[in-house]
Amino acid sequence: MSQVHRDYFDIIRPLIHPYQQENGIMSLEIQGAAVLLVFMTAANRLGIQNTQQILTDLGFTLSNDRISLLPHPFDIDMNYYQRNVIGPLSTDTSGRLNFASIVQRTRNVHDQIDAYLDYFRYFPSSPL
Repeated sequence: MSQVHRDYFDIIRPLIHPYQQENGIMSLEIQGAAVLLVFMTAANRLGIQNTQQILTDLGFTLSNDRISLLPHPFDIDMNYYQRNVIGPLSTDTSGRLNFASIVQRTRNVHDQIDAYLDYFRYFPSSPL
């Protein structure tokens, strides 16, 4: 990943809007009548050869006539997305980071926290 991901995101950002998935989880989708034109213009301006790969890296996919984030098990709003997805993507130099890996890492942390909380629910601290 690179600064190109940040630059591409900055161009398409006005087209990204929140929506609620069927399962109730908040997510993001890309809307607008001129979406393809914006995608192509952004790609040309930034010298991107594979727009689909950039969108996949950013986590967006076409499904059911909607360009939305790949499935994820927790709410994602624009603030979370910019801070926890775009930030790491734009500074990654390994080339291995993408939306799916960030979501998986976050899910692992959520699972660890849930297990910790469950432990203390069932095993309260001893009285003093």
